[in-house]
Amino acid sequence: MKPRVFLSYSKKDRGYVEQLAMDLRSARIDVWYDDWEIPPGASLRAKIFEEGISECDLFLLYLTQNSRDSSWVRQELDAAFVIELEMRGGFMAIFVDSDDTRQSLSPDLRSRRIPTINYESYSRCLLELTARSWEALLKKRIAKANENNDTTIIKLEKRIAEQELELVNLKRSGIVDQEKILQELSETSLELNGHSISLAQIFQSNSENLARGATAIRIESLVGKMYGLTTDQLWDLKIDLESEVLGQLVILGLIRVQPPVGEWSEIFYLTELGKNLAFEIRCQSKKNQNK
Repeated sequence: MKPRVFLSYSKKDRGYVEQLAMDLRSARIDVWYDDWEIPPGASLRAKIFEEGISECDLFLLYLTQNSRDSSWVRQELDAAFVIELEMRGGFMAIFVDSDDTRQSLSPDLRSRRIPTINYESYSRCLLELTARSWEALLKKRIAKANENNDTTIIKLEKRIAEQELELVNLKRSGIVDQEKILQELSETSLELNGHSISLAQIFQSNSENLARGATAIRIESLVGKMYGLTTDQLWDLKIDLESEVLGQLVILGLIRVQPPVGEWSEIFYLTELGKNLAFEIRCQSKKNQNK
């Protein structure tokens, strides 16, 4: 399960916003970007207000002099305000392109914390948006879990959020502790079909496929074989391996995702950290075999 973010902007700012949408997708965020979501001839109202904003976890508004005067952006903002009130906060993330734009906003918007996103602050804001997206998804799923009294989901989502925050802090400090990540992989196990296999074993077993690039379906099939299960049997068990395995590896910074292009599915690749860690695990395995 990935966070879904609605992107509200002016078409006049398309160049900058499209790059932001692509970078968010690379960071494992499902972005609702109109050029990707609305096919020719589709109802704009239905796509934006019924399937877009209402189905997303976070409403991301990029305010410039262009979007401030856009009637579509104003309507989208009104719809987001309604959901924000129903959720009691946490649904909206607003950014401006400059201090001048912030000063020209209405008093209710100026009262909010609205960071400036530009080329100088881009990386920092991208990290903040990634964290905010996971936080919004977590909040929604916790609310749903509370309704069902499902504490297992709450604990799982809390752990994912903690890992995401840890990764953001590591990226900000420029320090990545491979030993700590390896320990996390070794201590995290997935139990299926009477077998318990660590995430370290799953990662190493699939590292060659990930080095070349593999779809989620391909990885799910290979992981299923490790447990003696077919893809159909995995689906019957309703196991979300994309979240349990690939999502964890993305959060730890070991793999990255290439957004889908046309009819092609998204592809997962090893990051430089993932390559280094896969090599380290392989070397340790050979040392243990030679003992």
